[in-house]
Formats: sequence, structure tokens, C-alpha cells
Amino acid sequence: MGETETEKTVTVKRYVLPKFRIAVETDRPYYLVGQTVVGHLRAEYFFGKPVAQGQVELRGSVYAIEKQEVMR
Repeated sequence: MGETETEKTVTVKRYVLPKFRIAVETDRPYYLVGQTVVGHLRAEYFFGKPVAQGQVELRGSVYAIEKQEVMR
């Protein structure tokens, strides 16, 4: 084969996570203080595939006299 030389140009870019959308559906439009929120959360990439094994942290607030964060 003799002397062989091969070249290939490669572009290296910073990895950017794919964008996704989140939809939250609850069983009612509002809740009273002390009621439990029931619903579903759906996360999908914009190309339609679900976000698998994603971790979610939900935070809620109530407005009595002042805003209070509620975690259960």
C-alpha cells in the first residue's frame, strides 16, 4: 500500500440536552386548604418520545394570610 494518508474533518460542539414539554393535569381546577391535589404529570420531548425515568419535585403553595410552601 505504500504511504497512505487519510484525513477527516470533525466538528465538536458542546452537548445540549434536548428540550421537552411538561403537562400537569389535575382532577379539578382549584383546591381548598387541606384538600389533596390529585393529578398526572406528563413530560415529552418535542419530537414526541416520553422522558423516561425523569425525576420530579413538585412544590405547592397556599395563600392564607401569607404565602406558605406545602410539601407532603
